[in-house]
Amino acid sequence: MAFEKDGVIQIDVEELKEAIQDEESIVIDIREYEEYVEAHIPGLPLIPMSEIIDVIDDFEKDCDYVLVCRSGRRSQETSKFFKM
Repeated sequence: MAFEKDGVIQIDVEELKEAIQDEESIVIDIREYEEYVEAHIPGLPLIPMSEIIDVIDDFEKDCDYVLVCRSGRRSQETSKFFKM
């Protein structure tokens, strides 16, 4: 069940599965390359957390994004960049 933490909505695995199936959702894997190779969700684009800052201005401001990482910590921190 979704909950808010520091102004960022956190979703659970079932909600992530729904977001991946929803054509309007923009889901991005932000793991680093090594982690992505070891374990990733097929079909999700990869933009490593370390590179997000370089491309943050390319994202549409009016869209909602779902960011995925291994534990949720990096996606939480990266989401804060999107709120600026």
